[in-house]
Amino acid sequence: MPVYSRESVVTTILECQHLNNNPKNNYSVTKKEIYRVVNAIKALQIDTLQMVKRSHYLVLWSRLGHYNDEDLDELCYSNDRKLFEYWYHAACIIPISEFPYRIPIMEQYRQGNRGSGSKWAKEVTNAKIIDEVLKQTCKMGQVKSSDFENQGVSKGSWWNWKPTKRALEHLYNCGDLSVANRENFNKVYGLTKKVIPKRVIGKTPVKTYDETCLHDLYEALKSTGISTPKQLANYTHMKLTQAKPLLETLLKSQKVVSITGRNFRGEKTSLIIHKDNMPILRRAADGDLFPKRTTLLSPFDNLFWAKGRDVDFFGFEQILECYKPRNLRRWGYFCLPILHQGKLIGRIDPKLDRRTNTLELRKIHLEENYKPDEKMVHSIKESILNFMKFHNATNVSITSVGTGELSAKLRKSL
Repeated sequence: MPVYSRESVVTTILECQHLNNNPKNNYSVTKKEIYRVVNAIKALQIDTLQMVKRSHYLVLWSRLGHYNDEDLDELCYSNDRKLFEYWYHAACIIPISEFPYRIPIMEQYRQGNRGSGSKWAKEVTNAKIIDEVLKQTCKMGQVKSSDFENQGVSKGSWWNWKPTKRALEHLYNCGDLSVANRENFNKVYGLTKKVIPKRVIGKTPVKTYDETCLHDLYEALKSTGISTPKQLANYTHMKLTQAKPLLETLLKSQKVVSITGRNFRGEKTSLIIHKDNMPILRRAADGDLFPKRTTLLSPFDNLFWAKGRDVDFFGFEQILECYKPRNLRRWGYFCLPILHQGKLIGRIDPKLDRRTNTLELRKIHLEENYKPDEKMVHSIKESILNFMKFHNATNVSITSVGTGELSAKLRKSL
């Protein structure tokens, strides 16, 4: 059996994640292409942080370059939606074709076998609130949390949500309600039978929970490219003990293949790959496929969902520091890893000043063993310019702490 090089493994991962080749210049991205990428990587994680545009928009930008983010909203929230919100790796935007496979998860919430809110939902008083919230939604058509009375409970993290907000989320988890729209990023809930297209609800059989898990692992492996079993389970937010027997089933069916590759340290490591990705791996091994893209990645990018793969194959540890005290942050509040030709070479901590349309680059770091040569600086500059265009930024400010040489060269170049 061949032992595949780290470069071949990384190239395959990036190709399957749609992070291999640079987007075309002056090219208008269509909604069809947006959907194709979301479907390929399976989901876009939703997060509230907005130092720049929110993460789900950034993940697509990293793969497509400049595009109209309103097209993504339309795909997700229009009457003829192709995407919808539900749990996957986390709270995510996922293809509408995945709806039948979420039904068993919704049933687990309904039966109290999933999530930390099931005990709360079973209390008599709370059950009445849930019932009343559902009746009001049926009456009003669409509702927001703010449509209900606060009932004197302070806002805050999820455990301090007012009861009606918790009721809305419980009904969402159980599948009675879906996210019909968002207003200023606040969820607008509607009855699932009116939000999800009839062609999806009416014509697709309900899957069992085991079918859902098997489906998720199989499809996620296609998206991840190559991973260890544990990393694959991370991608779908599944426990390894649950994933292992299902992976054995896939291996026996020969839909999944075991291979040996080398990690960043040059060590042999056992990996699994989707059978459809084998031609990509062989092309990479033959030198017919290699990574060209330079881009910035969201800290919530799908590339990092397979925990540990950043260290194992890129020699890079992705760290989100926004929850750390300021004096303990090394990289920055919302730093974006820099992907350059198959390597994660550094980090940039950006902030968009929306009043002045200025993109502030507050920290720029280059990983050890990398030098900012002319080609690298030019590629990063082009990526930053595209990032500015995506944010409608007309100015850039570099006030960085970090790798002075790269900062100086970018400042001069920009």
